[in-house]
Amino acid sequence: MHQIRKQVLLQNCLVLQAGILEKQAVIESISEKKQPTKSFPDLAELSRLSIDDLSRYYLDLKKLYDTIHKEQQIIIDRFARSSKTDGLTGLFNQKYFTEQLKNEISRTYWGIKNNTRSKGLAVLFIDMDDFKNFNTFYGHLSGNKVLEIVAKCISSTIRRSDVAARFGGDEFVVMLPETDNEGAIIVANNLIRNLSMIGLKASIGVSEYTPSEGLLDLEEEAARLLNRADKAMYIVKQNGKNKAIAL
Repeated sequence: MHQIRKQVLLQNCLVLQAGILEKQAVIESISEKKQPTKSFPDLAELSRLSIDDLSRYYLDLKKLYDTIHKEQQIIIDRFARSSKTDGLTGLFNQKYFTEQLKNEISRTYWGIKNNTRSKGLAVLFIDMDDFKNFNTFYGHLSGNKVLEIVAKCISSTIRRSDVAARFGGDEFVVMLPETDNEGAIIVANNLIRNLSMIGLKASIGVSEYTPSEGLLDLEEEAARLLNRADKAMYIVKQNGKNKAIAL
């Protein structure tokens, strides 16, 4: 029995050692940071330990393994999020937003077709008014701070089920599931009001997706919806700015 227990401990120690090295390699490849070189005793060295010393060594290995496992998960989660978020504002990036928009268009189409949804899908296209002048006068570092503030204002205005992204420069987009143009205009006006309270102005274009006879290519449907909202935003720019209209 004593020998069997020692063999099990030996096997478990070897498995943990291999697991630790594997996780360190994963962390190093994702973070691109060199990990401290870790050397472990081989089977012959472990076999010379008493069963009490081997048990203590196993417990130490287990603690180290658990610590590195948690570190690995944190790094993997951080990497996954960084691939879909904007580095400056923390909102989603354009690529991720477009993929989510295509998915939501599909859900909206089939939801309305199968009578599980009563409303379509709306998009806000937001462009900060006179932002280029602000950057010229105050500098890009100050401009970046303003964009961070705008992102927080957008996030605090919309629902948790909505999806906001930085589209590029001083342009932002918001996807509003199960929302028609009327409801989207209310959200847009709330955002304009909230921005005005911190001294900022924005032109917002609104567009609604409602299913037609058939579902076209999702890429085309998403581009058409965004282009229509973008066009509405430019109409606002040409007619006084700092308001919202729907097309």
